[in-house]
Amino acid sequence: MKRLFSMIAVATALTFAWTSCEKPTPEPTPGPDQPGNTDTPGENENQGTEITEITAVLEGATSKTAWAEGDAILVYAVVDGADVSAKYILTDAAAGKFVPSAKALPAGATGYFATYPYNEDLSFAMHNTFSFTLEAEQAVETPLFAYAEDAANLKFGSSVGAVKFSLTGKGGVAKIELADADSKAILNGNATYNPKTTQFTVKNAAASKYMVTKVLAEKVELGDTPVDFVVEVPAGTLKTGGTLTLYDVNNLPFYAVEFPAQTIEKGKVAAIATEPVVPVAQTVNLNSAQGYANTYVIKSVGKYKFETVKGNDSAAKLDAASVEITWETWCNNEPVTQNSLVKSVTLEEGFVVVETADPFHAGNALVSVKNAEGTIIWSWMLWMSEETITNIDIEGYQFMDRNLGALTADKDKPGLNYGLLWQWGRVAPMMGLDGTHEGVTMTSYPADVTNTVERSAEGTNWPIEYGIANPTTFLYGNVGDNGYRHWADDLTAADGLWGSAKTIYDPCPAGYKVMEFESSQVLFAGMEGDTAACGITANGYWFPYTGYWKYSSGSRSSDATEGYYWSSTHQIRDENIGYYCVAKYTKVSSQSTSYDSKGSAMAVRCEVDSVN
Repeated sequence: MKRLFSMIAVATALTFAWTSCEKPTPEPTPGPDQPGNTDTPGENENQGTEITEITAVLEGATSKTAWAEGDAILVYAVVDGADVSAKYILTDAAAGKFVPSAKALPAGATGYFATYPYNEDLSFAMHNTFSFTLEAEQAVETPLFAYAEDAANLKFGSSVGAVKFSLTGKGGVAKIELADADSKAILNGNATYNPKTTQFTVKNAAASKYMVTKVLAEKVELGDTPVDFVVEVPAGTLKTGGTLTLYDVNNLPFYAVEFPAQTIEKGKVAAIATEPVVPVAQTVNLNSAQGYANTYVIKSVGKYKFETVKGNDSAAKLDAASVEITWETWCNNEPVTQNSLVKSVTLEEGFVVVETADPFHAGNALVSVKNAEGTIIWSWMLWMSEETITNIDIEGYQFMDRNLGALTADKDKPGLNYGLLWQWGRVAPMMGLDGTHEGVTMTSYPADVTNTVERSAEGTNWPIEYGIANPTTFLYGNVGDNGYRHWADDLTAADGLWGSAKTIYDPCPAGYKVMEFESSQVLFAGMEGDTAACGITANGYWFPYTGYWKYSSGSRSSDATEGYYWSSTHQIRDENIGYYCVAKYTKVSSQSTSYDSKGSAMAVRCEVDSVN
């Protein structure tokens, strides 16, 4: 066996199944009766008796080993030169007993053909041949077929064979791919099968005809105990061997192995010996996989890279001389040590290259690049979570199902569902909690990363560049009576840091942006506070009380008692920006619209960016 390449490893018990619910153009069927019609011709001399019970067994089926509750079969009878059909449903799984769901087929027909699972749209032509599709990407199991002169005893088997890989090792797999080595044996396409003669054909002119894939419902992990991948392929294929490729949750290949020639027989499984899968880190280009942004989502162990550019502007290249891990947090009580989430970070040919810790741990990390003088010139957040981030749809607006930086949308997991906090217009977030709330303390490495607060000199605010250069520092101004309401000195420029169109400073991942005022009003309609659960429900979705950092002092306030969410829309009111105070249960009240200083640090709920 020759290992072509490896990357992160994986496997799972998997039955790779062909399917076919696609109905090709049917061939003409003589007579008035069409497939699916349970009525037999009135003049048929053989319909004096009916088949009221069928005993069906599984013989040579590679994708199914036993009957189960809810199973049903479709049975065809050839009666007076015409095909009639009926549905039979399972009544006794152990005995394989099926009875008609409505009208039964007549006894004494010249032959009986059957298929499982029941599919009235499956093409049956010329009194003997089923037509179906072997999909390039499998979704459901391959149909099983049977033929008997006596319909009371049907033996269901597969029209194809299979190979089995028993894999050990390390890693997680989300998809597998099997390819024929000689590129002459077709593995998917339009198939026909006659269960009486066992004649099978498959044709396909598509470029992927020599390959099949299976997307798993959930990631499967490898370990010391072998797990089986059973892949169905037509008999006679893989005569010169093939290649098995494993894909991770990012739909990127991380391991491939070449296997020798196989003898594939109908209804039989060929076991292929394998070596343990040893993961080797492969560098995944996050820009290719996700796009350009200030936050990148990482879901599994691996090596990743992204270009050193400002936010979503691929042309705004940075002259970076070095890179560092600025901080790491698990968003809970666990102590965070150095490299808890990120094993290493390097700068290579205009890319930041990140290698995760192994085993993978959910959390958030901030990575920053510096110029030749040692000044930070940009930062990116690595949002590391195995949970899939989904969208919620409210009146045509789409939002993330969780706060930016949150590791879950589950209301019963405080801390993990909070996310992080941003001063309005800044690229990098502040930590969430700096004390214990709901039994949770958001710990980090370095431990003091949440504690730096700076006020500008009398009569000044901070340059925008200073905010970029000091991503761990909460900044507040000192201009006149109300100057501390904004952190930035150039108010004209600062008012455009976030906007209705996504900017280079927008903290949301690619495809998302900070929500606008209009859409937020839809999102937070019908709020219902919950004093016990420390959050509110709006439109049936959960929003935790995240608290905020005060614009006037940088101190934390209202953790687990109030929630605040930024809009990107600039609202003029005493030099403030509009935000959303979703609940204040200490006052037993809630509001969907309020105002606060752009110098405060509050939560972000991203909405889908329909423009990009």
